[in-house]
Amino acid sequence: MNRKILAVSGLLLATCISTGLRAQTNTELFGQNRIQLRNFDWKYYQSDNVKIYFYDRAGVELSRYIAEQMEKDLAQVQKKMGDIVPNGLDIVLYNSYDHFQQTNIGLASNNNIQNNSAGQVNIIGNKLVIYFTGRHEDIKRQLRSGLYSIILQKTLFGESLGDALRNSLVLDLPKWFSEGYLNYMVDGWDSKANSDWKSLVMDPEQSKKFEELARRYPTLSGKAFWKYLIEKYGERNVKDFIFIAQNESSLNTATKALAGTKIVPMFDSLVAYYQGVYDTDAANQLDVNTETPLITIENKDPERNISNVKVSPRGLDVAYVAWKHGEFKVLLQKSEKVDGIAKNTISTIVSGGVINHNAKDDPEYPLLAWSNTGYKLGVIFKKYNLTYLRVFDAVKAKVTNYIISERKFDRILSFTFMEDDDMIVFSAIKNGQSDIFEYRMKRSQVNQITDDPYDDLEPVYVSGGSRKGITFISNRPEPYINIKPLPNELPTGRMLGYFYNTTTKSYELTPLTPDVKGDVFQIIPYGPDNFSYLTNENGVVNRNVVLFKRNEWNKDVAVSIPVTNGNYGIMTHQYNPASKSIADAIKTNNGLNVYFRKVALPPPFGDLQPVNRIQAQLSEETFLNNSKKDILMQERQAPDRSSAEAGRDRISIDSDGGLLQSRFSKDRDRATQNVTAPVTQSDNTDQQFKDSLKNASIEGRVMYVDSTFIRMRSLKYRRSFKPDFYSVRIDNNQLFTRYQNFSGNIYTPTLGGMLSASVYDKMEDYRFTGGYRLPVFTNGSAYFLQFDNFKKRVDWGLTYYREVRNLMATFEIGTPSGSLLMDYRLKPVLNMIQGYASYPLDMTKSIRLNAGLRQDRNTVKATDVISNYIENEDKYYITSRAEFIHDDTRMKALNIPDGLRLKFYGEYMYKLHDDNVYSSGDSLRNTKGGFFNVGFDIRNYTQVYKNITFAFRAAFAHSGGNEKVLHVLGGVDNALNAKQANYPFGTNNYAFQSLTTSLRGYDQNARNGNTFGLINAELRVPVFETFFRKPVQSTIWKHLQAVAFVDIGSAWEGLIPTVLGRSDDRRNVYRAPNIPNAPSQITITLPYSGDDKLAIGYGLGLRTMLYGYFFRVDGAMNINGQCRLHLAMGLDF
Repeated sequence: MNRKILAVSGLLLATCISTGLRAQTNTELFGQNRIQLRNFDWKYYQSDNVKIYFYDRAGVELSRYIAEQMEKDLAQVQKKMGDIVPNGLDIVLYNSYDHFQQTNIGLASNNNIQNNSAGQVNIIGNKLVIYFTGRHEDIKRQLRSGLYSIILQKTLFGESLGDALRNSLVLDLPKWFSEGYLNYMVDGWDSKANSDWKSLVMDPEQSKKFEELARRYPTLSGKAFWKYLIEKYGERNVKDFIFIAQNESSLNTATKALAGTKIVPMFDSLVAYYQGVYDTDAANQLDVNTETPLITIENKDPERNISNVKVSPRGLDVAYVAWKHGEFKVLLQKSEKVDGIAKNTISTIVSGGVINHNAKDDPEYPLLAWSNTGYKLGVIFKKYNLTYLRVFDAVKAKVTNYIISERKFDRILSFTFMEDDDMIVFSAIKNGQSDIFEYRMKRSQVNQITDDPYDDLEPVYVSGGSRKGITFISNRPEPYINIKPLPNELPTGRMLGYFYNTTTKSYELTPLTPDVKGDVFQIIPYGPDNFSYLTNENGVVNRNVVLFKRNEWNKDVAVSIPVTNGNYGIMTHQYNPASKSIADAIKTNNGLNVYFRKVALPPPFGDLQPVNRIQAQLSEETFLNNSKKDILMQERQAPDRSSAEAGRDRISIDSDGGLLQSRFSKDRDRATQNVTAPVTQSDNTDQQFKDSLKNASIEGRVMYVDSTFIRMRSLKYRRSFKPDFYSVRIDNNQLFTRYQNFSGNIYTPTLGGMLSASVYDKMEDYRFTGGYRLPVFTNGSAYFLQFDNFKKRVDWGLTYYREVRNLMATFEIGTPSGSLLMDYRLKPVLNMIQGYASYPLDMTKSIRLNAGLRQDRNTVKATDVISNYIENEDKYYITSRAEFIHDDTRMKALNIPDGLRLKFYGEYMYKLHDDNVYSSGDSLRNTKGGFFNVGFDIRNYTQVYKNITFAFRAAFAHSGGNEKVLHVLGGVDNALNAKQANYPFGTNNYAFQSLTTSLRGYDQNARNGNTFGLINAELRVPVFETFFRKPVQSTIWKHLQAVAFVDIGSAWEGLIPTVLGRSDDRRNVYRAPNIPNAPSQITITLPYSGDDKLAIGYGLGLRTMLYGYFFRVDGAMNINGQCRLHLAMGLDF
């Protein structure tokens, strides 16, 4: 295999050298946006291993929690994985999801330096970006996910720059392999993954091939893969599997070593294993598919996600949210019988969002809630950066809109109507904590019910029986509202259910979920006087019912009993008082169904009986689940010194070996140790806090830490810069300007060395990028320096670019005795200063403006008396460009986009000065004057089958004014074997020339003029992914693509083409020697009699990645029956 790759490499390199390494590109830049709506005043706290950045008072307590939690996780992971655990982590904290959406961290720069990844090494950083969701437990999950992501990158690619470069070329793991591993390490095999995977592998209409499921659901499929390996082969053997996959760069080899079989048979065994497990579980569970659903929500689109299913209390209507590609719809589905036949009508009542194939669904919005009567439906959603509450009133046939001020809340998480339909209760994030609020809609009055650092979520108003109030879940340590935490107390408890009495407004809460082992969520009424909730304690989401009895102090005490034991988890459930039933929304292999189940009362009023649940076979805790270690006692009390010592003795670190092992270090497994250390007295506050983890103790469901953190002061964030990437590559891109100074001769930059690097600040608001094109295999050099400012909504930047070339030119010099042809060395120099500003309209659309000053200078090297008298020539231009860009594409695979991108642009250039020393046309150029160029570039990518994609492009441009731009049509982008045709130039007064591609089957300059039109169509077929089941890790085979294409285009003078584009005033230019980049030595003007009809080329091609470069080979035939072979580098057309 290696010999074959080397042979192909040698052939391509030989081709590059033999063809003079000439190429050029005219790449249009697109790109998506981030929108900054506020200014973040960053500060930070620093512990031993972590810096936590926050920006207002709300982040102070959250930063404290993060510091303690991260130090704990780092110590735990270090015992498992050794020295590869990163030190000096930077954690950037946002107060809500909306603020998190504004971060610049991770945003790719829209320039043709970073867009070309060849030879580029991205520096693996130690930066985590997280946001508060209202749950401290979710912050813990985000921290661990980010930590393992960093460890995974360092394990696979190495920590040194050399290791990162080498392994970025040879190691190309499937997306499902890495993402599934990361997700499994953080979450384990949770109930949601179990339910989603079951619905896939048990669906009779779903493909049972693992590789097909992995293509469509990479994270979930990868998670199932790792669960299967560990269940069947154990952690120690799986550790060896990863090591072999890393070192051999072959999953097939690793699978043979682990299971004695190839990877494809293992895929089949994996699916069969899960089907067998689910069949076994089904014997002890109720098959919900045997029931008849009253409502079915159809969803045959795998990219359309259904959430927030809410059934009306009247039981006739169901409202739900559908997300797809960044757009959402709130749909109302009405079920009714007409002439005895059940009919469903679906209507869209709210829609919003922006179509964006890369967007993730909002984790909460839109929020839905029915009033107690079922005649009002409330929807909370975001639009134009405002939070709207829209209420649909069926009685009054009225729709009312309210705007909830962002000054009141950072984000609303859930809501419910109260008995008075003009009031709602919601859980919202405010000042870095989630609390319960009452809100009167008409007056925008707010009454805060809870005000403490504990998480309060999922409020539901309860009425109709002996209890009126609000149920919610919270991680508070005691059943009281507004608990003031101790100075060293962290909200690390589990989420349990509570009832708040709105009649008595007592500070004492009624606990609803004592002694529950699993997670608790969605507490709702169950009949007039009882409650029910969902729990995943047996690995499948089922319902428990809460009953009450009197204790010895004559107080209500909750008792929980299990009442369902389904084989599919319940997504949502609502109480329907009209029919005295519970509406369960369950996603099965038959779709999303709503079942109505009668409320069974306890004896002696009914026949409610507990069910016997069997633990699901695949149920497990998360890999880093600390809950059992954290819950050691049930009382909340401040620990004394002795209890603190005892608490420390109970915190032990598992050391039975993790699954990752660095390929760049020896085995770092260590013996089990306890984190114990004496409390030391020191005047150094920083050192005291660095030892806070060692001084930690755990009591009840509360974590106590050394309170020295309270005495620490936040530090002001000051900008400091670190490397983003560096790049060493061979390159032939045209940098920063698409226009060459018109000389009557097309200049194609030769392939040469390119050095570039970039640095940015921690928040990635400011970036410096510099580069130097080496004079290797080339007749010149270039360098640039660019500054970008992304801090506010309007991005702006400055660029300086200088390009120097050297060439021999032949001058015709008039003398008294006649004309002489003399060869002299000419040095064209381009200097350009350019500024830009970009205003994002949304995530996919933006308006971009460029303005700059350009100098084109030609200098003749003095070698004799004549050349000493030839003057230098200077031209000065003011340049400007305006663009409207829409980019809604996502990369399904390398060079396989999906979606639409387009650009409309207009340019105006004004010549300030022209020495007019040399003449390259029939008449002298204008020394001053303005001209324009307008055009568009539209590209659409449509998925045909799997990742087979049909790519279509249409481009057009027209130039006019005092001077013009000459569009030279033919060839391909970044050509390695470019040739030029002798198509004549017209008599227009041209200032610049620009190569326009792709027109395969023709040489460069096959057509030219001040206007062009071009259409490209390609069918791109990833060969191995489409026709083979085995995953391929070798980049040359993994990215091998077969292409069929058709190119149609032409260029002409004027706005509208003349008959067949013919123009008798064109002149035929003969050059000697007739090779690319050679200056014109003799020019003879003759009437043109060549072919200037519409150009059409078609053919087949191959694409693949080799040593970090994407090579393209196209064999094309034009309409005249002539064949051309095009060799090129670069992506897209």
